[in-house]
Amino acid sequence: MIEHGIKPLIENIATSYGGHVPGGRGLPAISYQRISSVGSQNHDGPSGLKSVRFQFTVHTDNDQDAALELAEAVETLFDGWSGDLDDVKVGNTEISNIVDIGHIDAAGTWQVSVDAIFHTQR
Repeated sequence: MIEHGIKPLIENIATSYGGHVPGGRGLPAISYQRISSVGSQNHDGPSGLKSVRFQFTVHTDNDQDAALELAEAVETLFDGWSGDLDDVKVGNTEISNIVDIGHIDAAGTWQVSVDAIFHTQR
């Protein structure tokens, strides 16, 4: 599963959590989740190729500069990345979107999201 391979890579930047950052956990942190998986077809059926979009959300203690720096580290890590993520071969990765979400009152955090598309082959 691709999620299992992503966690060790992103942990080199900050503590990471699948889905969301649990309340009471230290910051900075990065949450990540699969947004979509789109397979491609050829005349014989499924080609075995997929584009898998993940969103990485950086959470800091209401510090925009720190959030943007960590988001840039996520972008640098994954833009053009290829290799194996658990049992999934990734031929290339592209960054498709970066959004400075801003201050989240309820959480008391600053958040920036980075979307990456992993082009995979089974």
